Amino acid sequence: MKKINKISRRSFLGQASCAGLGYLSLASTLTSLRAMNASAISNSSINANGDYKAIVVLFKFGGNDSFNTLIPNDTANYNEYLSARGNVALAQNTLLPINLTSPDPNGRLFGLHPSLGGLQSLFNSGKAAFVANVGTKMKSDMTVSDYQNGLHIPVGLYSHNDQQEMWQTSITDRRTAIGWGGRIADLINDQNTNTNISMSISLSGINTFQIGNVESEYSITPSGSVGYTGYGGSDDRNQARTAGLNGFMEHQYNDIFKQTYADMLRSSRDAHAIFSSAIANASTFNQFSGSPLGANMEMIAKTISVKDDLGLNRQIFFVGIGGWDAHSNLLADHSDLLSVVDPDLTAFSNAMEQINMEDQVLLLEMSEFGRTISSNNNGTDHAWGGHVYAVGGTNLINGGLVHGNYPSLVYGPNNPYNAESRGRMIPGISTEEYFGEIARWFGVPASELNYVFPNIGEFYDYINDKHPVGILKPYV
Repeated sequence: MKKINKISRRSFLGQASCAGLGYLSLASTLTSLRAMNASAISNSSINANGDYKAIVVLFKFGGNDSFNTLIPNDTANYNEYLSARGNVALAQNTLLPINLTSPDPNGRLFGLHPSLGGLQSLFNSGKAAFVANVGTKMKSDMTVSDYQNGLHIPVGLYSHNDQQEMWQTSITDRRTAIGWGGRIADLINDQNTNTNISMSISLSGINTFQIGNVESEYSITPSGSVGYTGYGGSDDRNQARTAGLNGFMEHQYNDIFKQTYADMLRSSRDAHAIFSSAIANASTFNQFSGSPLGANMEMIAKTISVKDDLGLNRQIFFVGIGGWDAHSNLLADHSDLLSVVDPDLTAFSNAMEQINMEDQVLLLEMSEFGRTISSNNNGTDHAWGGHVYAVGGTNLINGGLVHGNYPSLVYGPNNPYNAESRGRMIPGISTEEYFGEIARWFGVPASELNYVFPNIGEFYDYINDKHPVGILKPYV
């Protein structure tokens, strides 16, 4: 049975005021037309190759202290780090050295937190890279003076909720519930032959990143898809429940609210049957940890392994892990959290190699902001720019590099990134610059990048397909 997927539950609710009159909003209609046009542009290049690509977002909720994740490791710059961080600095002899494939422009060496042995191995083998001092921005040439005068500052800059939203939407001048992953799905969803399963699959429930104007996420658990309780059961009560639910779903309603609800229930039923049948044939992976994150990452790997059974050429996954708001007990808590994440980064990379998908799957770390460079005595507070990593195959990732400009940690007026005396760093790279390159790799036409990232033209020449970060080998 064909899924009716041109109106998501969020679009349905958002259009409620005019749906009572029997019409969709003009804005939604124009958005859908634009999405269809962009899909037509990209169809020939994607479907002709029959290739598969997936984006996996690992979101660290709370604001990861990335200045204790990626640390200067040469003598001069480590001493600068030690002076700036004080009692939350890591001892240099505990850092895990990483080998840069090209020298840092400023002569720096780098090390990783001692709990990141797996990430160290991935980086040194060319399967991981960092983007330094990246964050939400409104202007490419934002200065310390602008900040001090309240100019060009993203909405809710130090607010968890606002900055989590803005990393997921890449829109910084207003609040919105439509994510950049969702907008990508709006544009290229028809690259998938199976319209019953969403391109966007979440292991963390509803999230802003995967909400589109038309498409939205399909939520699963580490055990797979979740169906209706008792549906299809053999006892009398469940048979009656099944018959009643079938009757409601198959009936044609004149009321658009009732019909849309029935369509969504039917789509969910059909998706559950398709997904459950496919996942039964999934590859077996033995390398993941027993943590909740490990179970989620394993289910993502299993889902990718049955991409052909699901009829999917493009997938976007989202999984979150909380606890990163380290206002106190930073050293111990941060170490514990990184120890949870690290083994499953390696496990996931190995799983993708096992199924020959490591050059088709890109894992992105995200967190809403970096932390203050200086200590608050026992932890660090909300800040702005921070460092993130990406993991993929050696033919995909321009690995073994720290992309961008790792900022000086010296306080004072001569540091162009240091917005405040406590070390809140103005990002050197915007989220648009970083994510735009990834969207192009995924199949978004250059001409449509400003639909996915409305402010992208402020930061670089996307029309001529420039790629300022260069974290992916296809765009070096």
